[in-house]
Amino acid sequence: MLQYAFRRIPPVIITLALASLFTFFMLRIVPGDVADVLSVQGAVSETDKALIRQEQGLDRPVLLQYTDWVGRLVRGDFGHSYFTHLPVRELFAYAFPKTLELAATAMAIALVVGLPLGTLAGAFRGSIFDHAATVLAMLMISVPTFALGIIALLFFAVRLQVLPATGSLVLPALALGIDISGTLVRTLRSDIREELRSDYVRTAHAKGLTPLTVLRRHILPNSLTATITVMGLALGHLLGGAVIIETVFHWPGIGTLLIESIRNRDYPVVEAVVMVITALFVAANLGVDLLYGLTDPRVRV
Repeated sequence: MLQYAFRRIPPVIITLALASLFTFFMLRIVPGDVADVLSVQGAVSETDKALIRQEQGLDRPVLLQYTDWVGRLVRGDFGHSYFTHLPVRELFAYAFPKTLELAATAMAIALVVGLPLGTLAGAFRGSIFDHAATVLAMLMISVPTFALGIIALLFFAVRLQVLPATGSLVLPALALGIDISGTLVRTLRSDIREELRSDYVRTAHAKGLTPLTVLRRHILPNSLTATITVMGLALGHLLGGAVIIETVFHWPGIGTLLIESIRNRDYPVVEAVVMVITALFVAANLGVDLLYGLTDPRVRV
């Protein structure tokens, strides 16, 4: 198992290296920098703009800027914000717990909705409940997350006025949770149907085990492989910051921090947030791979 885990490390390093290259140079390709943004916001002369670029090191060769940034990044130094002059680590330390809270709530909603619906839809094939769950799952998947967020905002905050339009955890978590639960329903339903046709299920029934016991002890444990993948990727997405949902609901997570920093050309903040998001996605994928290795010895081979 340890050897299997070590084999997963080189792709992680390569992914992070490519992400750092893409993030750094794409920001430099986009027209405008922090000095241009400040000149729009207030009266800043060309001399002042040159001084700002010199102060932030933006007048140096791009390759030298990149190597210096990577060197600081390896040491855990994300630098300082161009606008607030605060350490990026402090800004991230405030925003990330908000995103973590949102992600945990959304995942809980997805599991509460998706797992029972997917299990029952797969176990009772062809029933009215199966068809209803399938249609509902398709709707959950088809409607974009931002549209779900806007619908929830209009219904609960504007029409019913039972929740605030901004600053509420329930509305963005509900929009994200519904989106993920649709995928969970379809994945688990399909896997359970596949397992129902297996020989070991027929053997379990022949031994006199009840359908509920067969489902709980045999079918469900063997049907969760693809579901673990969906949950792992969804968790990586949520922890990485649901940028659109956080922006719609003005939730002060890392998604909102990223959008504001891009607008202000605050390079250190954007670079740090993107790299952390990438690391979270990679960690989620690595965790899923390791879970595969633990649950299915064939994967390690």
